[in-house]
Amino acid sequence: MSYALIFDKSGDQIAFDPVNIDVLDFYIDQLNQQGLNKFSSCDQQLGQLMLSRLEAFRSCILEVNSWLYDLAGIEFEVFELEEYLDQKLLNKMHADWVNSQSMIYNIQQKRKQSNHSDIAEQIHDMFPDDIQTPTLATVVEKIGKLESYGRINEPYIHKIESSFNNIQYQVNQLWTKIADNPFSKQILTNDQANLSISFNHLGRTLYNKFLNFDNNLEYRDENSFDELLGFVTLSLQQSQTVAFSPEYVNWCNLHNREPIGNVLNIGNIPNLFDNLTRYRKIIFKNLLNQNSFSIHNTQG
Repeated sequence: MSYALIFDKSGDQIAFDPVNIDVLDFYIDQLNQQGLNKFSSCDQQLGQLMLSRLEAFRSCILEVNSWLYDLAGIEFEVFELEEYLDQKLLNKMHADWVNSQSMIYNIQQKRKQSNHSDIAEQIHDMFPDDIQTPTLATVVEKIGKLESYGRINEPYIHKIESSFNNIQYQVNQLWTKIADNPFSKQILTNDQANLSISFNHLGRTLYNKFLNFDNNLEYRDENSFDELLGFVTLSLQQSQTVAFSPEYVNWCNLHNREPIGNVLNIGNIPNLFDNLTRYRKIIFKNLLNQNSFSIHNTQG
């Protein structure tokens, strides 16, 4: 069976394979019956934040390029904003940034090449005679450019990469119960999937009680997805199977409880590696336009 997130106004689709298909079908059916199958970003400014981050990243690159070429004979390529959502490009830029740190700056050679320009002479004066081949990172620090150079990596590359990790969507601006959860709690895992029903409940899951040292289970606030709420999390991270730790399993055994996890997954995006840039652009564009999406069984 085929499932997809379909964005209103744009018609963009992100196909996904079901995880816990009975839960997914029940959830879609309940949403449709209640006229609630319309998810908007919990943060209506997220699209603008992403845009501002991309603009700041490119501005940082332009500022760095204005002095980097004279120092090292290299510069970062400048692209249209959305192209910086390409993970292959970000990986290359990150590697270039890392490897440039250890490049050698030959003080005397640079003085000759630049006809003893001001910056070459200033750098010459910053180092003693016995240090004539410092690393580029050392030179960048000496001339007061280390902070701007560092921003290429952190925050910009890492912030752009993480922008699509866990985006929260909701059916409206209020806490909304879709249905009581009729399914076994054994569907709860710690696996990382691309689409999940978010935990936004009153209370703690059993796993959360373990994490927060409720070692005697003496406080009656457990809520391990007792309800299915109108919140979902969309993530373009790698999906992963995450096993329960031996410590958690032992803790559950001490309390005669079956280990259950913290996450209720409902979908994974196939061929995400091949489509990552396209899906990032789709999500970015629809966040920017504040478009909602609905969850569909496209063959149902």
